Parts: sequence; structure tokens; C-alpha cells
Amino acid sequence: MAGNMAKDRIRLKIVLPLIILLLVAAILLVLGAYVVEGRHFTDEIDFRTTEVGKLFDGFLDKESKFMMAQLRFIEGDPGLLEAWRSRNRRTLYARARPLFEEILADFNVSHFYFIEPDGTCFLRAHAPEEHGDRIDRFTFKKAVAESSTTSGIELGPLGTFTLRVVYPWIQDGELLGYLELGEEIEHLTPRIKEITGVDLVYTIDKSFLRKGTGEKDLEGASELAAGLNSFDQFVVIEKTLPSLAPELERFLARNHLQSNSDNIPVDGRILSVRVQPLRDVAGREVGSAMVIFDITRISSETRKTMLTISGIILGVCLFFFIFYFIYSGRIEKQVFSYRHHLEDLVAERTRELHIAIDEVKILSGYLPICASCKQIRDDQGYWTQLESYIREHSEAEFSHGICPDCAAKLYPGYNSPKD
Repeated sequence: MAGNMAKDRIRLKIVLPLIILLLVAAILLVLGAYVVEGRHFTDEIDFRTTEVGKLFDGFLDKESKFMMAQLRFIEGDPGLLEAWRSRNRRTLYARARPLFEEILADFNVSHFYFIEPDGTCFLRAHAPEEHGDRIDRFTFKKAVAESSTTSGIELGPLGTFTLRVVYPWIQDGELLGYLELGEEIEHLTPRIKEITGVDLVYTIDKSFLRKGTGEKDLEGASELAAGLNSFDQFVVIEKTLPSLAPELERFLARNHLQSNSDNIPVDGRILSVRVQPLRDVAGREVGSAMVIFDITRISSETRKTMLTISGIILGVCLFFFIFYFIYSGRIEKQVFSYRHHLEDLVAERTRELHIAIDEVKILSGYLPICASCKQIRDDQGYWTQLESYIREHSEAEFSHGICPDCAAKLYPGYNSPKD
């Protein structure tokens, strides 16, 4: 019983630390896999967000260059020049309207302005009844300050983003005024989604909407009108999703005008979401842009991979456990075999020692010896010569000689060597 308990203790001392080590290693590997998975998803949404930004900037640059080319063509039109120099608004509109309708139909250009050098709007080809107001937009001010063509997206009073190109109209070194083309950029969002595979949501802070803007003012922008009262601080101006799930609405409301990301479960899917401030050409944070990437498939594949790795790790742990359990058992058998052999050897040596000690005790006890002949009486009562008795009860041997005294008595005429 004690031997079995000792065996168990030896095996436990060998196997238990190994089990603990393997379990700790397995846990660390699983945790590491989760960390790697989280970083992978973060890197993926970062990559997608960067790609969206690059595509968006690329589209804006392409559209700006196209509108610049249109303005270079328009500035040389003789009919427009004559009507502008004479400041005949009706003739100028009649000449500009066909050009505007053509570029509107073919290239989505939705705004066409003729602006006086002092910033007064002389004609809007897209809205001829509106004129005489001062243009104080950032792109126009920059074009005046730099005396060069400028472009950029600007937020309109009704919450729509418009890409504007302002072009100084110069003839023979004389500044006649400024030409401006603009296009609303909501058509870019579906193209970006098609290329990148992400969904996009754009919001505008309500502080940038014209004061008193209501649903009637937004009749031309049904999405804006529908979402005007959905949030307290902002309004959704564009999205590629049919509707926003409540989870996404809450995330968007919590992170308005902030930068943040998270993985959000929605209706059995996992959506990786990144929200960041949306800036206009003047650098103002006018709203938020939310990028949404469905990582359900990637997450499922990653989890399968993690489960496979975990299974392999557990299998390796089980293999080493069984191996060391068996190996430690063999070691135990050898140890206890050596132990038993050693115990037997010690017992045998102890027994021999006891026998030797007993023999020494016989010689050290009282010995009956004859006072005359010096014979010793043994335990059986026999008298034995002293030499024989000692020889039988010890390993001592005797050699015989004659001492000088006895030699003088026995051989009186013999002279000893010392004489």
C-alpha cells in the first residue's frame, strides 16, 4: 500500500508539472490566436477605410480635372464672351443653358455659375431666377486669393456635398470674372461600394444646416428629409444600406465627430465598423463617415482555423501526457527495482554484520581457562588448547617460537642470539 502511494507520488511529481505547463501553453496559444484575430480584423477595416479614402480622393481628382477641361472649353465660347461683356443676362443664359444641359446629362454636373470679379453671382445657369447674391464659399475665396483654379468639396446649406471647381475667367490678361462648375457627389458612394465591398454612411452635423431647415426644404433630397429627425445632433445624408440597424445607429450616435472602431453583431452577422470625422475643403469637421465591412465569413473561417489549431494543441498535449505517463511509469519500475535490490543488499550486509558482532562478543566474554595448562573450556564442557579455540572462533592464526626465558630453561647450554 505504502509502495503504491510512493509510486503515485513520484508519477504525480513528474506528470503534474508537465500537465500544468502544457495547459498554460495551450491557453496562451488560444489567447494569442484571439489577439491575432482581433488585430487582423482591425487591420482589415483600416485597410478598407484607407482604400475608401484613396478611391474617394481619386474620384474627386478625376472629376475636378474633367470640369476644369470643360471650363477651358467654355471660356473661349464667343457667344458667352459677347453676352458677358455686355452683361446681358438673358442672352448669357440662352447661350449657357444648352451647354449646361449637355454636361448635366452626360457628366452629372449640376451647378454652373457666372460670378463677377467682386464675388457677386451674375447668373446661375441651373437656377436663373437666383442671382445678385455674394459668393463667399471657401473655394471661391481661395481662387480669388491665389488667382488660380481651385477645387474641393463643400457643404451646401441643405446638407449636400458638392464638388466645386472655380476658374478665373481671363481674356487678354484681363480678369472678366469667374466660372464655376459643381456636381453633387452622391453618385460616387455606390461606385466606391462596388469596388471595395464595404457599406458607407455619411452624416452631417445639424449645426451646418441652414437655420430653420425642415422637411419642406429637403423635398429634393428624400433621404435627408426622412432622416432629419432620427438623430439629435446629425442627419444621415447618404448610405448604401437600405436601413441602419439599431446597433449601428447607437454606435454612430455615440461616436459622432469621433474616430472609433468596433466589431458589432447584427442579425447573425459580424460587422466591422469604423467611424471617423468628415471634413470639407476648408478642413471643418462637418459630420462623420462610417465604413462597414461584413466580416462574418472571415470570422467563421478564422474561428475554424483556431478550433483546428486548438485541437492540434490539445492532441499534442494528450500525446505528451500519455507518453510521459508511460515513460514515468517505466522509470518508477526501475527506481523501485533498484530500491528493492538495494534494500535486500543492505539487509544481507546487516545480517553479516550482526553475525560478526555476535562472534566478537563470544571472544570478549568470560573464558574459563586452566591456570596450569592454559586450556579453555568451551560451551560443551570440553577443554581445548588456547590456540585451537581462538582459531575456531576468529580469523587469527598462530606461529610458534621460543622466548628467551623458556629457551634458557629448556636449553641451558644454548646461547641465544642476543647474548
